[in-house]
Amino acid sequence: MANIIHKLDPSDANVMEGMRAYLATLPKIEIVPEARSGYDDFVSMTPPAEGVSFEPGAVAGVEGWWCIPTNAKPDKALVHFHGGGYIIGSARAYLNLVSHLAAQAKISAFVPDYALAPEAPFPAAFDQALAVVQELSADGRKTLAISGDSAGGGLALATAQSTTVKLEALLLLSPWVDLTLSAPSISDAAVDDPILLRSALDSAAELYAGAHSRTDARISPRYGSFSTLPPMMVHVGTAEMLRDEAIAIGDAVAVSGSKVEVHVWEGMTHVFPLNLASLNAAKEALALSVGFLDEHIG
Repeated sequence: MANIIHKLDPSDANVMEGMRAYLATLPKIEIVPEARSGYDDFVSMTPPAEGVSFEPGAVAGVEGWWCIPTNAKPDKALVHFHGGGYIIGSARAYLNLVSHLAAQAKISAFVPDYALAPEAPFPAAFDQALAVVQELSADGRKTLAISGDSAGGGLALATAQSTTVKLEALLLLSPWVDLTLSAPSISDAAVDDPILLRSALDSAAELYAGAHSRTDARISPRYGSFSTLPPMMVHVGTAEMLRDEAIAIGDAVAVSGSKVEVHVWEGMTHVFPLNLASLNAAKEALALSVGFLDEHIG
C-alpha cells in the first residue's frame, strides 16, 4: 500500500503558522479530568452542519447523542467514538464535527459517552463500545460503519477487531492505537507537534490501562488482528506524534489483504479536520471521508 501524500496548501501554511503562534502562548493540553470542561469548549468550536438535528439517546445503556440528517435512512448508522485520551472529551463536544459526516453521507450518527478513566478504566469503554455496536445491529441497523478520532480511533479499531457484527467501513482520524508509545514519531524531534506531549500521553495510558498490559490488543489495537477488518480509511498529519502509528496500521491492513487508504497531510496537526472553518485540508479530508462512507454504506 502506498500512502497518499497531500501537499501543504499555501493558504493552510499561513493558517498553521498563525495557529502555532497562538498555541505557543498556551499550555499544551493536559489529559486529566480537570481539563474536561476546557477541552470540550475547544472541540465544540467546530461549526455544525446545516440540516442536522441533535437528539440525546442511549444505546445498550450507554448515553450519548444522535446526529440526524433530515434525509437519513432508518436502517443505516455510523457510530463515532470521540477522542480525549480516554480521560477527557464528550459526545456533546464532538457533535459539530460528526454532524458534517452525518449530513453529507446522509446517515444518522451516534456518538456514545463511553466511560472515562480514571473513574472507569479499561475495560469499561471497550465493553461499552462492543455493546453499542451489537445493539444497533440487533435493533435493525443493517448497515453499520464506525469511526473515531485520536483515542476514539483506537477504540474504533479495537471494536472492529473484536466485534462479531458485520461492519461496512472503518474511518479513523489521527488514531491513537499504540499505548506503549513505541512508534518512532512519538520520540522523533523532527516531528514538531504543537498539541500533544509524550508525558501527557503516557499519563493517560497509565490511567486507562491500569494493571493491564498496554500491549493487550483491546487497549493497543496496533497489536491486534487485521485480517477481518472492513474497508478502512485513515487521516493523519505529518506534524503529530501519532503519525507513524497510523501508517503502521495501514501497512498491517494492506498485508492482510483488506482494503485501506492512509492519507498523510503535510504540515497538519492532531485531528486537524476539527478546523473545518479555516483549513482547506480539513475540508478535503472531510470530503474524502464522506466519499468513502458513501461508497460503502451509501
